[in-house]
Amino acid sequence: MRLTVALLALPLALFPLLMFWWFDSLSMQVWVGAFCALAALRIGLLSGWTLAKKAAAIATLLVLFGVTTGLQDLLLFKFYPVVVSLVAATFFATTLRSPPSAIERISTRFGVAVTGPAVPYTRRLTMVWLAFFLCNAGIAGYLAVEGSMAAWALYNGAISYLIIFILLLVEYPIRLLYRKHHAR
Repeated sequence: MRLTVALLALPLALFPLLMFWWFDSLSMQVWVGAFCALAALRIGLLSGWTLAKKAAAIATLLVLFGVTTGLQDLLLFKFYPVVVSLVAATFFATTLRSPPSAIERISTRFGVAVTGPAVPYTRRLTMVWLAFFLCNAGIAGYLAVEGSMAAWALYNGAISYLIIFILLLVEYPIRLLYRKHHAR
């Protein structure tokens, strides 16, 4: 079940890129309908969500589909990356006010004990990710309103993930140096 939920995340994450390549070959209703169906299926399979939360999320997807196809305008649909980034930013910001920080929580979930000098490091790293999610939401919002479909799709389906990869790639050696420095 977890694998199915994880596998459904991939086409949802790459959806803008798929639209970039094949947008003209399918109608807007098909694109929005496919996205909403995939998202609803993923939500339905999530464990840890109450039936009420699942129903509310799926109802939101139905409204998104109805409004987007009814108005024949993709603007509302193009805001889903903004919403995802703002939800992530809210989570990261909330954990800064109510520790442990998001990175500390994630580390602990993966079985890594965060103690001593690692605590302020994870807090600062949480701030970096918070800044990324806020900037990402801003760029995605700007492209949803002012950008072309191609620019929106390319940014949200590839460039934003490249930035995430670069952040992870840059952070890893910094973390190793930090550990080495504080191991003394």
